[in-house]
Amino acid sequence: RSSGRRGESTRCVHAGSRLATSTSLSPPIYQTATFRLPSARVGARYSDSVAPTELYTRWGNPTLKQLEAALAELEGGEAALVTASGMAAATVSILTGLKQGDHVVGGRAAYAGVLEIETG
Repeated sequence: RSSGRRGESTRCVHAGSRLATSTSLSPPIYQTATFRLPSARVGARYSDSVAPTELYTRWGNPTLKQLEAALAELEGGEAALVTASGMAAATVSILTGLKQGDHVVGGRAAYAGVLEIETG
C-alpha cells in the first residue's frame, strides 16, 4: 500500500503485539491462576491498586492484557476490558455508569444474576 496504512487482515494479526512478553509467533496462553510476587508487602500493594500487575488471573495476566490491547487497537479505542465471565461483564457494564439513585430499565428475560443487580 502506498499510503503506509496496514490492511485489516494485517492489523488483526498484529494487534496487541506491542505487549508481547515472549518471542513466540502467536501470544502464549497463560493458564495460571496466581503469580509469584517478590514479597507479601508487594502483594498487599498490588491488591490495593486500581490496575494491579499479574497477581491473580481474574485481575489480569499477560494473555488478557494482550487481548485487551488488541481489542482497543482494532476498535480504535484507548483501552478495552475483558472479564472472566459474562456476569462480571454485565456487572461492570451496569455499575460503571450508575450512581446512587439512578434507575435501570431492563427486560425480564435477562440472566437471574443480572436481574438481581438491577433490582438490588
